[in-house]
Amino acid sequence: MDATIELAAVVGILLAFPPVIWVYYHHRHTGLAGYLWHRHPAFVYALMAFGIALWTAAALWVAGRIGILSPATIEIFSTALSGPVAILAIATFVTGVPALIGYLRQLDRN
Repeated sequence: MDATIELAAVVGILLAFPPVIWVYYHHRHTGLAGYLWHRHPAFVYALMAFGIALWTAAALWVAGRIGILSPATIEIFSTALSGPVAILAIATFVTGVPALIGYLRQLDRN
């Protein structure tokens, strides 16, 4: 991947994820977020954990690029994070499909 595009993606994750997670948490009583928080909490927790893990991986990438952490340290953390990120991605998909189906059925009923 081109370094400029990679940098833009990582900085986008670092800047966008904290406000998105905060807004999603604070609007948990209304709309789609409220429906998911009350009917499919496993999906919400998996999604939040996945977002936090991605944000952490992006922060590690930036710390390695600007020289705060050594390449060996980045390698250790990246390896340690790869398993949980993969598991959380699968968990988000597995819990998200029933949540989407349930929400679409609820929309059809209304």
